[in-house]
Amino acid sequence: MLTLGQASAITKTFAKWTIGIIGAILLILIAFRVGKIVKEIISPTPPAPPTVTFGKLPKIAFPEKNIEGQFSFRIDTLTGALPSFSDRAKVFKMVPDRPDLLATQRAKDKVTKVGFKADSIQVSENIYEWTDDTPLARKLVLNTLTSNFTLTSSFFTDQTILAATNLPDQNKAVSLAQSFLSNMSSLPVDLDAEKTKATLFSIRNGTLVPSTSYSETQIVRVDFFQKNIEKMPIYYSNPVVPNISFLVGGGENDPQIVQANYTYQGVTEESATYPIKTAQEAYSELEEGNAYTASNNKPGTVSITNIFLAYYIGEERQEYLLPIVVFEGENNFVAYISAVKDGWLSN
Repeated sequence: MLTLGQASAITKTFAKWTIGIIGAILLILIAFRVGKIVKEIISPTPPAPPTVTFGKLPKIAFPEKNIEGQFSFRIDTLTGALPSFSDRAKVFKMVPDRPDLLATQRAKDKVTKVGFKADSIQVSENIYEWTDDTPLARKLVLNTLTSNFTLTSSFFTDQTILAATNLPDQNKAVSLAQSFLSNMSSLPVDLDAEKTKATLFSIRNGTLVPSTSYSETQIVRVDFFQKNIEKMPIYYSNPVVPNISFLVGGGENDPQIVQANYTYQGVTEESATYPIKTAQEAYSELEEGNAYTASNNKPGTVSITNIFLAYYIGEERQEYLLPIVVFEGENNFVAYISAVKDGWLSN
């Protein structure tokens, strides 16, 4: 039978061995982790290559723009240098258009909710035109396949518009544009409310001129922008006016939509990663004159103040959402370069 002293000695011995084994295991684990860290520093494991699941991609169809003369550029960013980009970016599939046998009837139901009669003129296979009998002679042209539409009117010469009768403030103008889209069943879920802008304009010699105060305003322009994707903003062919934009004016009894452009395409969650150009490669293309100049600057020397990645959605239907490199400069200069490496773009 063990004595108390013998039991105490055995317990102490067992405790020492247990502590020693646990300590050894911890040392092995620490050594293993340190070894992995050192190995990654000395010989890092290369990342998996981009997935390029969609194969070669169609080139971005930037609008054609004839510019007489050439730009020259200098870097004037906060750091004085070009930024560093990741070696890849996601490309997303766009929501495709789906033919609908009831599309024409649905379109008629939509336009009657915004003040037009159901009778229309068929312009082409999917294009229909509606007019109203108001003094503004509004005309709405709608694509029944895409649901995109434009609304025009003679607001530049309308005396009620020029007098700014019942002109809404900026918040009411935004609400009116949103209601118009809701009634047309065309209010996208991916609009960013924080980016929505309402800008004041006056009418001078048949053109819109930014106004400095509400008392001088005759038109409120409401612009809607889509939400960022992968923390990158979406840019359009016009960097100032997006693909969904409204002009709101006054009226005899109530304010009214006097002009609208709605060109929308949604983005799916299906994506693949593709190799992209470095900022230096994109800047070299800019210098070579291969960029799409989205602003209306006259050729000359431009200081580039900001360079970043974004996504591009044009007015033409596109199968994929592709990244671009955006160059911003003095005097509101904006230019785009397609970001995906040229080898992954179809000819």
